[in-house]
Amino acid sequence: QLMNYGGGYTHYDKAEVGGLLKQSSDEGMLLLSGSTNLYVFAHDRIRQALLEFGKERDEDQDRLAQHISQVLLNSAKGPGMDWCLFVAVDFANSLPPEKAMNSVNLSKLNLRVSKIASEMGSMEKANELLRKGLECLNTSKSLWEDYALTLELYNAIIESEFNLGSYGESRSSIDQVLKYAETLDDKILAHVHQLSCTEKETSDHAQVAVDGCKILNLYGLGIPDTLTKVYIIKEEAKSKMALKYGSYSKLTKLKMNGDRGIFW
Repeated sequence: QLMNYGGGYTHYDKAEVGGLLKQSSDEGMLLLSGSTNLYVFAHDRIRQALLEFGKERDEDQDRLAQHISQVLLNSAKGPGMDWCLFVAVDFANSLPPEKAMNSVNLSKLNLRVSKIASEMGSMEKANELLRKGLECLNTSKSLWEDYALTLELYNAIIESEFNLGSYGESRSSIDQVLKYAETLDDKILAHVHQLSCTEKETSDHAQVAVDGCKILNLYGLGIPDTLTKVYIIKEEAKSKMALKYGSYSKLTKLKMNGDRGIFW
């Protein structure tokens, strides 16, 4: 891009810019993309370059980290640029609180990048970013003040810890959601994972069934000890009303939530 547009480096001619890019590539700082024929940062070397640059010039490394993080965020547009977000969030997370970006914005950035990490199969990295996002909110005393963001983070951590087999950590977040979430709908993921954690930890299926019935009662879905014809008729009438007297085949069109077999 420097070669195509000058990039503001008007004191270099095309050959000089090409030489600088080639030198940076030889030193491992830039990689020449075979698909686009453009140079991109070798992102695992950016932090090293920052430290060396700051040391040589006696620069404020926190200020440099702020600047590079912002440049990378501005560059993270289009396909193949997700790496900019990963490096930017690592730089932003490394800054002391007094020099970091707004805590809520940093929390949202961690959440955003955690989703990308999860999609890439990097569950540990996703979990690390989610934890950092929650820490940002807690440090700024915004925990549950930004209700939607806090709930999304806790729900993501519940799933992340559960998928990593950290059932105790998952339960800690479950407890927070069950304590502070405002509606039963907001608690449903926590309730489901509460049962799942019990099943994984104890294999006590009878207890899971008992606890599950208690949770169903909270949602007005009580299961009677014995079935009677009257009960069945009443429940069938409720179902038809819920379906607006349509066919039960409507149930096949409900969206499934992931691979857990839960209807939302």
